[in-house]
Formats: sequence, structure tokens, C-alpha cells
Amino acid sequence: MELFHLKLRRFVVANYRSVKRIELDHLENMVWLAGRNNAGKSNLLDAFQFLSDAATSFEHALAARGPRPGPGDCTGRNRTPKWNFCLNFVLAADKRAELIQQLFAENTPPAAAAALAGDFLATLTLKVVIGRDSFAEELTTPNVRGSRPCLIFSIKAR
Repeated sequence: MELFHLKLRRFVVANYRSVKRIELDHLENMVWLAGRNNAGKSNLLDAFQFLSDAATSFEHALAARGPRPGPGDCTGRNRTPKWNFCLNFVLAADKRAELIQQLFAENTPPAAAAALAGDFLATLTLKVVIGRDSFAEELTTPNVRGSRPCLIFSIKAR
């Protein structure tokens, strides 16, 4: 899937460098960042760059930023520091319909219609957690039925 089918609507960063937690909601094509010096604006932008770099080469992205999360990261007392990222995307309606038709091609036509009528594949949530010795990533979407999200993939490594 080409990335132009996805629109970033929400971005959450926690414990990344000097950023304790920042939530950006209702993102549009342009976002203005304003704040005092050392407020975390550059580190927020670097979080975007880190994720972009990591999509190509995770090890290169880490090497460009020094060691994995450590005591200098914003975490609070007695906690193991982990970088947390959560991105919510909206999938373009035409691409969503195409994917649902492909996924439900072997099912009865009402199955695809029911999926299109709900929130299935309308939004995608990517969660990434990086610790000193661990990595986890998962992609979910609202389920066809029920309140639990549908897990598209999950990766966990130590």
C-alpha cells in the first residue's frame, strides 16, 4: 500500500529524549509547533524522523541517535525507560473499499458490505515501544464485530 492512502490524524510520543508525553490530535496537512526554548519541539520532530529512518533501517536510526533509551530519557523514578510512539492513520475511502473487497472476496457479498458499513480498516493504529533491550510493534484496526481491535500484525523482540 502506498503511503499517500494514509493520513496521519494523531501522534503520541512518550519518554523520547526530553519529551515526557506529547499528544498531537486532529492533525491536518500543516501543523505549527510553538514553545519556549528546551520545550521539546526539536525532539518531537526528531521522533518523526526517527520513525521514518527506522522504517528503512532500525539499526541505522538508533545509531544516528546514540544508545537506546536510558536514564537520560524522560521517565520518572524507578521505571525502566521506554520510548513510546502511537500513530493513528485514516485510510482513504477508495483504498479501504478496495482492500475490503480483496479481503472478503471468498466470502458472501453481505460480509464485505457489513465490513464497509462499520469502522473496519477505516483507521489504523501503529504502536511502537522501544526499550534498552526490547522492541515491540503492533498494527491494529477496529474490528468487524466487538469492541476489541483487530490485530493486523504484532512483533516483539528482545
